[in-house]
Amino acid sequence: MNTEIINEETVLTVIPEGHLDSITSDDFNVAIESKLEGVTQLVLDFSKVDYISSKGIRVILMYNQKMKSCGKMVMKNLNPAVYEVFRLSGLLDVLEILKNDK
Repeated sequence: MNTEIINEETVLTVIPEGHLDSITSDDFNVAIESKLEGVTQLVLDFSKVDYISSKGIRVILMYNQKMKSCGKMVMKNLNPAVYEVFRLSGLLDVLEILKNDK
């Protein structure tokens, strides 16, 4: 999994690509963790993610909880299949998911 990181002062935008699952979620976690200092907004742009597993969801929930103490986390550009995973998991009320830019 490739993960693009854009750090603009206090806003960290993370753009993962491909599958976010048990194989890739540890690398995804490390990519974010190393850049989180001083960040008040974490933006997860899922425009290039086509699959997410429960392990990927756990990483996202961990960062959502972590960001509550210093700011917020938002997600955007989820394709319909990935959005459906969050809906079926009952997480639409827990996570801030912005409407697609597309």
